This record gives sequence, C-alpha cells and structure tokens, in this order.
Amino acid sequence: MCLNPRCKKTFSVLTGTVFSRQKLRLGEMFYIVWNLPHKSINRIAMELGRDYDSVYAFAKKVMEICKEEIDMLKLTGVIEMDEFYTNFSEKGKKGA
Repeated sequence: MCLNPRCKKTFSVLTGTVFSRQKLRLGEMFYIVWNLPHKSINRIAMELGRDYDSVYAFAKKVMEICKEEIDMLKLTGVIEMDEFYTNFSEKGKKGA
C-alpha cells in the first residue's frame, strides 16, 4: 500500500517491471528469461506446459527491453559463420 493514507493504491516489488501484470508465475518468467537465449519459445512453452502465445508475449517484452543492450554490441575481428541462409536476390542480374 501507498504510504499516503488517501492514495489507496497498492503495489509490489514487481510493479513497474517486466514481471508485473503477467499471467505466468514468477518462477516460469525466470525460467523463460534464463532459457530464451538457448531454446525456442515453442520448446519453452512445451516444457512449462503453457500455451505458445502466453510464453511468446512475455518473451517479446523481454526481448524489447534487451534490444537496447544488444544493439550496442558490435562484432570485431574475423567472424566465422556456418550454414548462412538468405532470402536476398539481385533483380536484373543474370549469370555469374
């Protein structure tokens, strides 16, 4: 509760965080955050016994928050990639 007696608002330690107002339990949300870099959202949903849409909605919020941090990362030096696929094609160029 708010310290002001006229306020009547309630809040918790989760208020104002990505964890507030979620259908998922706190432990499930921690599990999603921990496994998001390593597993697909579909697999996480199956392991938790939750529907894909609930897990996806929370994961999307987490990824939006992390986007700023990830955008600041820059690769340097020699970068090696395996099995690179692209949908890019150059229109109008023949041969080569």
